[in-house]
Amino acid sequence: MATIFSKIVAGEIPSYKVAENEQFYAFLDINPLAKGHTLVIPKREVDYFFDLTDEEIGAMQIFAKKVAEGIKRAFPCIKVGQAVLGLEVPHAHIHLVPMQSERDMLFTNPKLKLTPEEFKEIADKIKSEIARQAISLFTIKPKQPSLSLVCTPILPIVVMQGENIINNSIIIHVCTLVLFYITLAII
Repeated sequence: MATIFSKIVAGEIPSYKVAENEQFYAFLDINPLAKGHTLVIPKREVDYFFDLTDEEIGAMQIFAKKVAEGIKRAFPCIKVGQAVLGLEVPHAHIHLVPMQSERDMLFTNPKLKLTPEEFKEIADKIKSEIARQAISLFTIKPKQPSLSLVCTPILPIVVMQGENIINNSIIIHVCTLVLFYITLAII
């Protein structure tokens, strides 16, 4: 029999989704300890977290990390806590909870009562931060777009202001190739 979480993944039960990929699904806990309290589950139905394969656990943690970064940006906190409990639903899952103190992770704390509109607003805010974070991984924005390149026959020197790692490595490789061809021409 399918768990409630499998039914959520299948779309049979509605949820406030914040992220999804081929293997995992993240959605708001309907009995949250704090605004932004999110559950991360594998789409494959597995009861016990440690019955997941090593690869699945690793991939799930990486997925959860991206969700946690979105939560932290959407709901500024000291840290996003992580808990793996798994007795209430027989489907492996990770709780991600924005924390101001360790007491925020006590599951005996009173749960928030939120309206559907509040849940939607929270989910949209986290989704927006996750999307912005994904875009920023592919967008390189130097702090000061000032670059000068000097190639000498002895050593390539790259003088750079800003943080453009990809272009720096390309420039270093190009400069090295130029030096290689200069060296061949001299020989």
